[in-house]
This record gives sequence, C-alpha cells and structure tokens, in this order.
Amino acid sequence: MEDPGGTGGESAAPSPAGAAKSKLDTLSKDDLIKFAKKQMAAMQKMKSRCADLEKEVESFKQQSKISNSSPDDSTLIQELTERMDALLLEKAETQQSLTLSRKDLERTKQQAKDDLAVLQGQLDHLIEDHQRQIKTLESSIEESNNKHQEEVTYFQKLLKEREESDRERERERERQAEHASAKESAEEVRCCLEVQLQTIRAELEAIQEIKSQETAELQESHQRELTEAQQEVENLREELAQKSLQHEEEMRALEEDFEIERERLLLLHEELTEQLALKDSYLQDVQEEDEEPARGSGIAKMLELSGLSQGDSSHGDGEETETGRLRAALEDLQAQNTMLQDELTLLSNVKIELEAELERAKEEFQMEREELEFKINELQMGRESPPTDPVVTLDPDQEEGQGDTKESAVNPEEQQKLNQKLRDQCEALTRDRDSAQAECQHMRDILQGVETELGEKTKDFVLQYRAMKEQGANTVRELQDKLEQLSHERDGLLVRLKEVTEEENTRTENMTDQKLMPEGSRSEDQKLQASVDEQTTLACELKQSVEELTPQNEEILSQMQMNEKMIKDLKEMVNTLTEERDKIRSLLQMREEETQKLNDERAKEFERLLEEKEKEAVLLRGEKEKELKGLKKEKEDELQHLKKEREKIEELLKEELERRQETVSALGLTIKELSTENADLHQKLEEASSGLAKAQEERELLGSKLAALEVQLEQETSEKHHLEVKLNSVAEEAEQVRTTIRALEGNQNEVVKNCTEKAEELRARVDELEKERDLLRSSLEEAQGERRIEEAQKELQAHIKDLEQERNMLRNNLEEVVKDTEGLQKDLLDMKSVSEKISEENQKLQAQISLMTEEKEEKEKGEMETMEKERREYREQLTEKDSLISQLRSEMAALQESAAQSASSEENVANETTKKIGSLEKENKEKDEKMNKIKAVAVKAKKELDISKKEVATLKEEVESLKAEREKVNSSMKDIIHGAEGYKNLQIDYDRQTEQLDKEREKVEAAERQIAELTKRLSSAVTQKETLSSEKEDLLACMDTIRSTVRQLEAQNQELQRQSASLDKDLLAERAMKEQKIKDLSSAMKEVEELTGQLRKQQRESQQTAQELEQLRKEAQQNSLLDMEMADYERLVKELNAKLSERDECAEELKTQINTFTQKEDTLKQEIEVLKSQLDQGEEKTSKMKQLLVKTKKDLADAKKQESSLMMLQASLKGELEANQQQLESSKIEVCELMAECHRLQEQLRSALEQQQRTSSSLQQRINSLQQERDAAKAEFVATTGEFESYKVRVHNVLKQQKSKTTAQSEGDSGKLEREQLSSQVEQLMSRLAESQQRLQSSAAELQQLQTEHDTLLERHNKILQETVSKEAELRERILSVQSENVALRSDLSQAQADLSSQVETQRQTYREQLRKLQDDHRTTVETLQSQLTRVEEQLFNLQSQSSVVLVQSSRKPLASDLQRRNTDVNQAGLGLVAIHDLQSMAREEGEGMETTESESPSPALTPLPSLEQLLTSPDPKQEPFVWTVEPTKEELSQKLTTATRSMEHMNGLLHETEATNAVLMEQITLLKSEVRRLERNQEREKSGANLEYLKNVLLQFIFLRSGSERQALLPVIHTMLQLSPEEKSKLAAIAQGEEEGSGSRGSGWTSYLHSWSGIR
Repeated sequence: MEDPGGTGGESAAPSPAGAAKSKLDTLSKDDLIKFAKKQMAAMQKMKSRCADLEKEVESFKQQSKISNSSPDDSTLIQELTERMDALLLEKAETQQSLTLSRKDLERTKQQAKDDLAVLQGQLDHLIEDHQRQIKTLESSIEESNNKHQEEVTYFQKLLKEREESDRERERERERQAEHASAKESAEEVRCCLEVQLQTIRAELEAIQEIKSQETAELQESHQRELTEAQQEVENLREELAQKSLQHEEEMRALEEDFEIERERLLLLHEELTEQLALKDSYLQDVQEEDEEPARGSGIAKMLELSGLSQGDSSHGDGEETETGRLRAALEDLQAQNTMLQDELTLLSNVKIELEAELERAKEEFQMEREELEFKINELQMGRESPPTDPVVTLDPDQEEGQGDTKESAVNPEEQQKLNQKLRDQCEALTRDRDSAQAECQHMRDILQGVETELGEKTKDFVLQYRAMKEQGANTVRELQDKLEQLSHERDGLLVRLKEVTEEENTRTENMTDQKLMPEGSRSEDQKLQASVDEQTTLACELKQSVEELTPQNEEILSQMQMNEKMIKDLKEMVNTLTEERDKIRSLLQMREEETQKLNDERAKEFERLLEEKEKEAVLLRGEKEKELKGLKKEKEDELQHLKKEREKIEELLKEELERRQETVSALGLTIKELSTENADLHQKLEEASSGLAKAQEERELLGSKLAALEVQLEQETSEKHHLEVKLNSVAEEAEQVRTTIRALEGNQNEVVKNCTEKAEELRARVDELEKERDLLRSSLEEAQGERRIEEAQKELQAHIKDLEQERNMLRNNLEEVVKDTEGLQKDLLDMKSVSEKISEENQKLQAQISLMTEEKEEKEKGEMETMEKERREYREQLTEKDSLISQLRSEMAALQESAAQSASSEENVANETTKKIGSLEKENKEKDEKMNKIKAVAVKAKKELDISKKEVATLKEEVESLKAEREKVNSSMKDIIHGAEGYKNLQIDYDRQTEQLDKEREKVEAAERQIAELTKRLSSAVTQKETLSSEKEDLLACMDTIRSTVRQLEAQNQELQRQSASLDKDLLAERAMKEQKIKDLSSAMKEVEELTGQLRKQQRESQQTAQELEQLRKEAQQNSLLDMEMADYERLVKELNAKLSERDECAEELKTQINTFTQKEDTLKQEIEVLKSQLDQGEEKTSKMKQLLVKTKKDLADAKKQESSLMMLQASLKGELEANQQQLESSKIEVCELMAECHRLQEQLRSALEQQQRTSSSLQQRINSLQQERDAAKAEFVATTGEFESYKVRVHNVLKQQKSKTTAQSEGDSGKLEREQLSSQVEQLMSRLAESQQRLQSSAAELQQLQTEHDTLLERHNKILQETVSKEAELRERILSVQSENVALRSDLSQAQADLSSQVETQRQTYREQLRKLQDDHRTTVETLQSQLTRVEEQLFNLQSQSSVVLVQSSRKPLASDLQRRNTDVNQAGLGLVAIHDLQSMAREEGEGMETTESESPSPALTPLPSLEQLLTSPDPKQEPFVWTVEPTKEELSQKLTTATRSMEHMNGLLHETEATNAVLMEQITLLKSEVRRLERNQEREKSGANLEYLKNVLLQFIFLRSGSERQALLPVIHTMLQLSPEEKSKLAAIAQGEEEGSGSRGSGWTSYLHSWSGIR
C-alpha cells in the first residue's frame, strides 16, 4: 500500500528492530497522511456502495410489494434484510468503540499531563534536596576550616605564652648572673682565664669534630632528601597527568553513553508521535462517519422494515433460517470474544512483566545513586574533610491503573424474545471486547509512564555526571594545592636546617616545647624551678668563696697580663673557626648545586625510561588487539557454521511446509532475519565488551595511582617529621654543649686556683731539686717511659681510627647490599612483565578450550581446589620467607660483629648472602610463575565478563526494540479490527495478524528470557560491587593502622638516634678531659726539666767558685804580705762552706721530695691505666650501642619492606580472588547461554513440528468442512430440483389456466427473467456467505491451536523461572561462602598486624632497657673519673705548696734572690709562652686536614715568636767568662739591659697581636648583632605564618601588578608580613618603582628559595 509519490528525504529514522518492520513504519509523515487520505477515499467508496445496495434493496422491496407473487422472494428479501441489519449493528458497534476510544485517548492525554506534572514536581524536589546537601556539605567544610583556624590560633597563643615565660625565666637568670658576676667579675677573670684556655682547646676540638660529623651527616641527609623530594615531585606530576588523561577518557565514555541513550529516547519519541498521528487520522475518519446522520435514520428505517418483514413472515422454514443465522453470528461473536480474551491475557502478562521491569529499573537507579554517593564520599575523604552526607533515598513512584470503562450497548425493543436473548449475549461479548480495549489502552499508559521515568533517569544521570565532573576537578585542584604547600614547607625546613647551628638557646627550647605535651611542659617547669633553687645555693656559695679569695687578688693581678695574651690567641682561634665555618658553608652550597644537577640528570633518565615503557605498552596493546581480532574471526566462523546448519534445517522445514501450507514459509523468513540480527548483536557485544574492558583497566589504573599518590603524600609528611626531629636533636645538642661549657667554666675556676697553689709549691722546691741529679736522671728515664705510654696511646688512637674506617667500609658494604636488593626487585618486576605476556598467551589457549562446556565445569571445580591449595602453599611460603628474613637479619648482625674482629670473614658472609639471595630469587621466580597462572585465569574471567556485559547491552536494545514493536503490533491490531468492513480486507488482515502474532510471541519469549538473564547478571554485578567497596574500605583502614605503626617506629628510631648522639657527645667530652690531663702531666714534666737545668747551672757556678778559692790559697802561700786578705778570704770560705752545707741539706730534702714525687707519679700512672681501661670499656659500650642502633635501623627497614610486600601480596591475592570469581561467573554465564541456545533450537524444532501438525490438522478440518459443504450442497440441489419440479407443475397449471391471456404471459416472462437474475445474485451471495463461514471456522480452529501453543509456552516460561530462581539461590550461597572467606582473610590480616605491633613493642622495651643500662654505666664511669681528677688536682696542689715553701726559704740570700727573680721571670714567661706555643700548635693541628692553608695570624714572621725563656737563656757572643766581683760590673748591667729590651720587644709584639684580635672581635660582634636581628625577624615572621594564604595573595598581586603606585602601596604589607631588612626593603622599593637591578642581584631574593618547577618563578 505504498504511495509512489512519497519523498525519501522526509523518511523517519528507523527503529532498532531492524528488518522486522511493517511498511507503515518505514513511511514518513507526509506519506502517512497521503495513505490515510486514500483509505478515507476507499471508505467513502465503500459507503457509496452500501448506499447503492440499500437503494437496490428498497427497489426490490417495492417490487415485492407490487408483485407479491411468491414466498421465495420474501425469504430472499428477509435474508437480505437480516444481513443488512447485522452489518448495521456492526457499524453501530464500531461507532461506539470509536467514541470510547476517543474518550480513552482524552483520558490518557490527561493522565500523561498529570504524570508529567508529578514528575516535574519530583524533579524539583530532587534538585532542592541536592542543593540542600551541597549547602550542608559547604557549611560542614566551613565549620571544619573554622575549627582548624581556631586550633591554629590556640596553639600560636600557647607558643607565644611559652616563649614569653621562657624569656622571663632567662631574664631572671641573666639578672641573677649579672648580680653574681658584678661581685665576682674581677676575681673570676683573674682566676679562670688560665684554666679556660685548656678547656676551650678541648671544647674547640670536640666541637670541630662534632661539627665535621654533623656537616657530613647534614650533607648526606640533605642530598638524600633533595633527591627523594625531586623524585616524588616528578612522580606526582606524572601521576597527575595520567590521572587527568584517564579522567578525560572516562568523561568521554560517559558522554558517548549519554548520547546513545539520548538517541534511543528520540527514536522512541518519534515512534510515539507516528502512532499518535495514525490515531488522529483514524479519529478524523470516525468524525466524517459521524457527520452523516441521515444514513443512521435510513438504517433505523431498515431495522423497522426488517422487523415488519419478520412479523409478516409466517413460514417455519424462514424462522429456522433466521435462528441459524443468529446462531452463526453468535458463534462469530464468541470467537471474537475468545480472541479478545486471549489478547487480554497476553496484554496482562506483558503488563506484569513491564511492572517488574519498572521495579527493577528503579532498583538499578537506586543502586547507581548509592554508588555515586559512595564515590562522592570517597572524594570527600580524599579532601580530608569529615562531614557525613545524609543519604537521601527516593521512594519509587507507584503507578496505578484506572478503572475499566463500562459502556452499555444499544438494546433494541422491537425484536422477538429469542432474538433479545441472543442480542443480550452479543452485548455481553461487546462489553468484554471494550474492557479488553480499555486494558490495552491502560497498558499503553503504563508504557508511556515507563518512557517518562526513563527520561527522568537520564536527567538525573546528567545532573550526577556534572556533579562528579566538578568534584573531580575540585579534587585535582586540592591535590595541586597540597603539593605546593608541601614544597613550601620543605623549602622552609631546608632554610631552618641551615640556620640551626646559629640559633640561640631560647629558640631551641621553644621548638622542643612545641613538640612536647602539656604534661611534659609541667615537668620541665618543675625541673627549671629545681635548677633555679640550685643556682641560688650556688650563688651563695660563690659569694662565700669571693670573700675568701679577696686576699689573693694581688697575686692574680700579675697573671692578668698573661691571660690577656691568652685571650689574643683565643681570638685568633675564633677567627680561624669562622673561616672554617664559611668554607663549610661554601662546600655545602657546592654540594647542593651538585645534587640539583644529579636530580636533573635523574629526571631526564626517568623520562627516557617512561618513554620506553610507553612504547612497550603500545606494542603490547597492538599484540592484544591482534589476538582479539583472531578470536573474533574464530567466533564469526563458528556463527557462520551455526547459520549454515540453521539454513539447512530451515530449508528442510520449508520443503515440508510448502507441501501443506504457504503460511509456514513466513517462519523461515523470520528465522533468517533473527540470524542476521543475532550476528549484528554478537558484533555489537564484542565491541561493547572491548570498550568495557578498557574502561575497567582505566579505573584500575586510577585506583592504583590514587594509592600511589596517598603513599607519596605520607612519605612527604614522614620526611617533614624527620626534618623536625633533626631540628630538635640539633637544638638539644646545642643545649648540652652550653651546659658542658658552663660546667667546664666552673671546673676552670677550681683548676686555676689549684694551679696557682701548685706554682708556689714548685718555686719553693726548686732549690731542693739541685742536690738530686741522679734521682732526676731516673725520673727522666721514667718520663721517657711515660712518653712511650703516650706513644702507645697515640697508637691506640690510630687503631680506633682504623676501626672507624672499617665501620665506614661495613656501612658501604651494607649500602651495596641494599642496592643489590633493589636490583633484584627490578628484576622481579621484569619477570612480572614477562609473566603477564605468558598469561596473555595462556588466554589464547583457554579461549579455544572454552568450547567444551561440560569439561570446563569439571576443570573449574578442580581449579578451585588447586587455588585453595596454592593459597595455603603461598601462606606457608610467606611464613618460610619471614623465617628466612629473620635468619638473614641475625646473620647480618653476626656479619657486623665479625667485621669489627676480622675483615676476612666479610667475604665469606657476602658469598653466603649472595647464595641466599639467589635462592630467594629462585623462590620468587617460582611464585611469579604461579601468580602468572592465576593472572591468566583472572584475565579469562575479565574477558568473559566483558562479553556478558556486551550481551547485556545488546539485549537491552533488543528489549527496547521489542517494546516499540509491541506498540506497533497493538496499532496494527486496531487497524485489523477496524478494517472489518470488507470481507476480503478482513481475510488479508487476519492472515497478516496471525503471522505477526507468531513473530511477536517468539520475540516476546526471547525477550523474557533475555530480561531474566539480564536481571540475574545485574544482581550479581551489584553484589560484586558491594563486596569490592567493603573490601576497599577495609584495606584503607588497614593502611591507616600500618601508617600509624610505622610513624611510631620512626619516632622510636629517632629517640634512639638522639640517645646515641648524646652518648657520643659524652665520649668526646671524656676524651677531651683525658687529653687535658695528659697535657697537664706534660707541662709538669717540662717544669721538672727546667728545674733540673737550673740546678745544673748552679752546680757549674759553685765549681767555678771552688777553683777560684784554690788559686787564691796558692797566692796566699806565696805572698805573706796578704795574710790579712787571706783571713778575710777564710772568713768568706767558711761562709761558703756553711752555704754548701745548707745546700746539701736542701739537696737531701729535694731527694726526699723527688722520692715522694716518683711514688705519686706511679700512683698517677696506675690511675691513668685505670682510666684508659675505663675509656676502652666506654668505647666498647658505645660501639655496642652503635651496633644496636644499626640493627634497629635495619630491622625497621626490613619491617617496612615486609609491610610493603605484605600489602602487595594482599592486593594481588584480592585481585586473584576477584578474577577467579569473575571467571567462575563468566563461565557459568557462558554455560547458561549455550544451554539456552540448545533449548532455543530444540524449541524451534518443536514449534516447527507442532506447526506442521497444526497445519495438517487444519487441512484435515478443511477437508471435512468441504465434504460437509458438498453434502449440504447436494441436499440443497435435491431440494432445489424438487422445488423446480413443483414449480414446473405450477407453471403448467398456470399456463393451462391463462392460455387466453397472452399479454399477461409476456409480462410474466419479464418477471421471470428478473426473478432469475435476482436468484442468481442471491446464489452468489449465498456462496460468498458459505465461504466466509468456512473461513471463520478455520480461524476458530487456528485460534484454539494458538491457545494450546500459548499454554505450552506459559508452562515453559514457568519452568525457566523456577530454574532461574534455583540458580539465583546457588549464586547467593556461593557469594556468602566467598564473603566468609574474605572475612577469614581479614581476621588473619588483623592478627598478623597485632603480632607485628606486639613484636615492635617488645623490641622497643628491650632497646629502652639496654639504653638505660648503658646510661647508668656511663654515669658511674664519669663519676669515677671526676673523683680521680679531683685527687690528682689535690696532689698537684700539695706539691706546688711544698715547692713554694722551699723557694721562700732560699730567697733570703742575695744570690738566691737574683736566681729566684730570674726563675720567677722565667716561670711567668714560660707559662704564658708555652701556652701560646700550645695554642699555635693546636691551631696548626686543627687546620691540617683543611684544603685551604691560609693563616690570619698577625705576626709578621712565619715562625712563632721566641719565648722569654729562650731569649734569656740564649748566650750572648760578647759575654766573657765569669769573674768574681762583689759589686755588679758593666757586663752584668749590659746583660740586664739586653734582657729588658728583649722583654719590651716581646711585649710590643703581644700588644700588636691583641690589637689585631680586638679588631677581629669587633667585626664578629657586628656580625653577631646582624644575626641576632635576623633571628628576631624570623621569630616575628613565624607569627605571620598563620596567614600564609593572605601572604600568597599579596605576593601574587605584587608580581602581576605593573611598577608604580600600586606596587608601592603593597610594600608596607610585605614588610610587616616578612619583616624585611633595610637593604631588602630598599631593593623592593626600587623594583616597585620600576628600576632594574644588576645581574648579580637578580639571583638573590626570596625567589631563590622557590623550586624551579613552581609557576611563580
């Protein structure tokens, strides 16, 4: 019925059903309008024909009235009138149905409008709820931010209060110290300076060593942190780029899905519009029919005439024919009623199914919404904001159908009683038909409601998609902000590390107080109060000592000059130290630059590696695509084989069916169409599965990258904690150094006092030492022995240095071992990549095996058992690995201990470790192979899941197409029912209807099966998603607990490092004390040597005097004149003898003293040996402590590695479990699909056989009906022959009676001819009626067959539903078992974590106990050493007091007085100059290891100045031999003058040196002041640290604004926030005005602290 003039450009979009479409669906709107007009024209023609027939009937009636000749004519007229009445009744019923349909349409329109209004209101409510939720979230975020700011301000207030309290305490201490120092300054300066020199030397050595160690450690840590930070930043950048790409890809996929759904809805909308247009055209036809009321009145007249004719008819034969006709009409109506009831049952079933689909769709919508809310919550957790969102659940809209309409049919009153009963039955049947039509319309309303709900779902999906997009963008921004904050914090921490060594005591105490809890602060306050009380008691004691030491001030004044020289030397040392510090800083800067270069090189290498990996990934993807194409080709070949087999079956069926009936050929065509559609659907499934697999891989990548980002953020936070802990440790060390300096100052005061007393005693004993030369020689030999001891000590120190070098070598070896392990890990990763390739090959092989379904089920059961076994084996292997790791740790500890003893054992241990590493690698390879097998199984499961998802999508499309076809079928049904005006059109439409019904039923059955499968798969997918989400949450909680434990372990490790550092400092202090004692002994030995030299000089002078006396005696014997003089000489000789005797006595006393000294020296040597042994023990203990610390560090690193490996194993096991579950489910789905295909084929065969049987039975029934008709026709022929014979007899009688009337005969002939014509027409009509009745009977039989088929199909549907319910129960049981296994695994994980935490706590306690024991031992050793030191100092004091007494006794005589003066001068000069020489030598020793050999000594010559002792003892070349004279000669006077001039020159040189040192000290004072001001600025900058965002905004404005007044307006804000120096302020002002600085100043400034990758720089 197509129009040839229809335009193709205006054709509507085709429905997704494909080939199974009617011709009307393919036409455009214009073509449809033309087709409707043609139908209207045909209807008008039919109406005109009906009118012609009515006219002919009236003419016949008039002729019958005129003639009234025979009863046969009346019977014919009656039959015709009855037929016309039936037609008119049918027409009236059709008009009533049309009016009802109009009313129903109006109702449906109103309902649709109401539904639209309700849906819009629900949409508005949903939007308002979403806006409320967003507002609540924003308010909660603002509240959390406010709370955070309040906490920050509260902590800042606490910090300020603590700083103020600390400052007040320090001020009080300073005031007390000033009060005490004001009284004791003169005395302490005189007493302490000599002792301070020695202590400061030791302190300087210790500080230099500590500084060197600290600088090395800081450089190493700084380099490590820089490399790690840069690597982390690069990783974060790459991961952010990958995340953005993946996010964009996901967004594109979602947009494509949205467009597909939108197109589908548009198609549905167009189809609905087409159907509405058809209905409107049909309504127009009905209106045109209603516009002819005249015809209705004619019909009423005809009914009256028929009633009259029925009343007039009196023959029984006519009555029998009327009842038969009425019964036939009744049977027809009953058949139509049964048809309508069948259609009603079908539509009710469809309605139930559609309601179930509606509920399922609503459940799916709720599940999707819950998943989206879960994702939103996860994103909020990523933002670290705690507010909880109220879950809003939507109640599904319940749609209820309206009541069925009841219309009363027309009840005629003028018919007979029997006819009334029959008509009542007809009316009941028409009512049933109307109710069926109303139910059909109700079903259409439900379908429209479903479409509106789908539209709402799409709108909600669009809104949720936009919200997700915005949330993703917000999360990316927040991550970038966090990265920037972390980079700023890291830069700030690096700056603080550089400035830590220069900060003051208050800063360090404040930093430590910030980290401690308020309870710790209370305990510290108590300690401080106790220290204040102790200081007050000490101040009282010092006041008493001041009152006692006032008489000694006069003696100390002479020593002040010497101390000034020492101060000069100290200033020189300070200068050298400052130079060394500057050099170290320059070295640090150089190393930082080198580290930056290395980091850049590493970044380049990392980028190259990434490019190579991307290329490899592209190659792998190409290989995978090739493999997928091969699989697709194999599947297409299999489908082609199936198609060929189906075509053969169809050909056979066609051959059998073509013999019996042409109607069966339609089944073959439908099967072909289904096969083509199946091929298209399979292709679409494969495409959708590939897209889903890609989306799943992208989601997994996103999850792994999120986890990596979280891990990197945690690492950065841990690094931050490390840096803060280092700052605290450095501050504590500075405090300890200051406390030690104070203690040393107190010790120096005591030592100065003791030294002064000892010096006096030594002076007194110098005269006694001249008598004991032999004893001095023995003492010299003993001194040589002591020197040997000193050499032995030096050797021991060299041995200690060698041991330290060996320790460094061991550390290097350990680092190499760590590098080897890293290389092994890289090899393991490579093996994993290889295993993934092998797993892909395994997937190909298993795709071929997947054809065998029964074997596959058995294999899957076996694989499940093997999987469980492998899991157990994995757990056993994990335990074995843990034991191996513990053994390796013990062996590493043994290796470290053995390395200290012997270096040869290290090689053996290294070989053993390499062997064990090889064995571990083998085990790892075996495990990797097993893991690869499991991964292959997982990949299979993923592929099968993807295929099932594709099938789900195609099935959804098929369901939608089926829905559209149902609506079209309903419309075609109406067209068929309304096309009952012509019998020929009815027959054609009825054939079409039967064919379409068969197709629809087959499609409905397939759709129902597919819907059931889809629901099962959706429910399984939802349960899987829920389990995955719960497992993800559990894993996140486990990660948090593990991070907390790792942080605790790191804090413990830092505490251990602090304790080790304190122990090292104590050891260094003890070494310094030891060196001081050795130096004191060496100085005492030097003084003894000087005394022995003086004794020798005096003995030589006594020998000279004896020789002169002998010469004088000889001259007296020769010259008698000189007797008087001789007498005088004799007197002098006597006096000299007396002096000699006194000297002998003094010599004896000195011998006794020397014996006592030797005894004391022996005791001192023994004490020194004891101290050495104690020092050795302390060193051993410190080495043990260091070993323990190294072990703890290694254990911590191993524990971290174990934790990471455990986490990786857990993730892999979970992935394997999920993959296995997916594989099982996909395999089950495949089996179900194969079984379903087998059932479909069997059902198709059964249906073909049943249809053949039906066709055969229908043919037999037709044969029987034809035979009956033949018999009836024979009987009618016999009857007609009899009637004709009787008629002939009557005619003969009439001819005999009317022979005379010839004219009447001619009229009778014409009447006969007319009657014959009418009879022929009546016979034709009768034959047509018989044919129509036969067709009606055949249609009724076919209807019964269709009912039987429908019953069988319902039974099969029920069976399939039962099977699906049983399968769902089995799947639920399996899911419960998997969940129980998951719970068991979680419990095992929690137990393992608890065991690890308990082990860590036990180790922590053991380490703490060991540290406490070591600290107690160290304290005991220190106390013993201090007691021994005090004893030695007392002994030295006693010796000095004894020597001073002897010197006082000998000073009474003139010669002794001169000698004593010289000796005192010598001693005074010697003490100072020896100290200066020692200082110079110390400075040289400390500068030996430096690279630069510059010296800033102010002395003009390279060699040191000669001491006073050297100047005085050096012989003058002009000096003559001694001649005895009573009065002093000129030569003696000249000697005194030369000594005086030399001493004056020496003093002038010392004065020059003091001036130079004073200048250097002034420079240092200015530098210190500038540093103090800088530190104060830093403290004030920290106050403004809370407003970092405001500072950032101000700086950005300053950068982006142009130079001028706007920039200058921002200068005071920047100055107050950053506390700029005057120079910086002037530079900023110049920049704001637009002046450019030089190239040298561009590099400096605040931008130098920013990293190179930041956007600001």
